[in-house]
This record gives sequence, C-alpha cells and structure tokens, in this order.
Amino acid sequence: MGEKQVIINNFIRRSDKDVYYDNLTEHDYAASEFGMLSKIDKSGIKGEYKFIFHEDIIEYYLQISGQQGISDPWTRILYQYQERDFCYLLSGLSAYTLIPEKKRLFLTLIEDSCNGYYGVLGQIKRLLLEDPLNLDQARNLIEIAMPQKYQALTKADRAAIYNFQGLVFILTGDAESARESLATSMEIWQHPDNDARTIMQLSR
Repeated sequence: MGEKQVIINNFIRRSDKDVYYDNLTEHDYAASEFGMLSKIDKSGIKGEYKFIFHEDIIEYYLQISGQQGISDPWTRILYQYQERDFCYLLSGLSAYTLIPEKKRLFLTLIEDSCNGYYGVLGQIKRLLLEDPLNLDQARNLIEIAMPQKYQALTKADRAAIYNFQGLVFILTGDAESARESLATSMEIWQHPDNDARTIMQLSR
C-alpha cells in the first residue's frame, strides 16, 4: 500500500461525515458509485462497490458524449475522462442490475457510447472489480482498445491497456507475453506511478 493510500484511508477512518471522492481515488472501503462521484460506505464489506442509477446523471453523460469538434486540449481531456467514467458506471449497472429491462438499456448505452478508447478503459476499470476476472470479456475489450490506443491523450492512458493485457497474460499462464506487454507499458510511460512493475511481480 502506497503512502498516498495510507493517508486517504486514515482520513476516511477519522472522518465523522460522509466522504465523497472522484473515481481515481484508491481506498480500502466499500463504496457507492454514482458516476461523477463515489461515496464511502464504512458499513459495507471491504472492496464492495454498489452502482447507483440516477436518470439525471445518465442524461448529463449522454449530453457530454454528444459533443463534437472540441479543439481545446484541456476540454478534450475532460470530456474523454467523462466518457471513461460514464462507461465505468454503465458497465457496473449492466453487470449488477437484476431487472432485465434496465440491463438491456445499459447494454445498449454501452454499445452506443463506449466503443472509443476511453470508453473501453472505463469498462476495464469496472471489470477489474470482479474476482475472478472474466477473461473472455477482458480479451474482447483488449481487442477493441488496441487499435484505438493512439486516441489516448496521455502516456499513462496509453500504457494502461498494456498493463491490463499483461495482467490477462499472467492470469492465463503466459508469463513471457506478460513481460513483453508490461515492458511496452514501461517504454511508453517511464514513471514511478506506472503499475507495470507491480503487475510484473505477479508473473514470477
């Protein structure tokens, strides 16, 4: 556990108020996922995530996803991350809802809105919550994402798909291919925060 995560966990533990955070925060608690924000659930099981449907939030994301021709780089980054978070939410809603009509709705929205690189990253993020990992779905998402990796707006985002591919290779017993994928990730993003080194240790 990194120093940042220790600090966040201590803050959550000591807080006597509700704690909300964005979807990039790592912690050791259960949480309710609303899309734009998540809420800590101290009474839940560690690592348990509940995906909450709000029609207004879905409508907001649909409006964002319909924006075209954005030239400002920072605005484009913001919209791409909104796409990732939207598809993370949709993937969770479709996976865990027990109502057939809603499941069909969420799957249709994924098909319409989540085929870009950041949309796939959002689905991968949700998939990583599963234990064991659905390897067939993982391979399918990798196949969709790889030809689009140059849509990534940062080196970290482009490296992410190789980290996920490396993890899948490890889980299927292909250590050599895993090392190749993770080495590619490190070539793309040579930074201490790159998870490739941590994932590579799993192949030993």
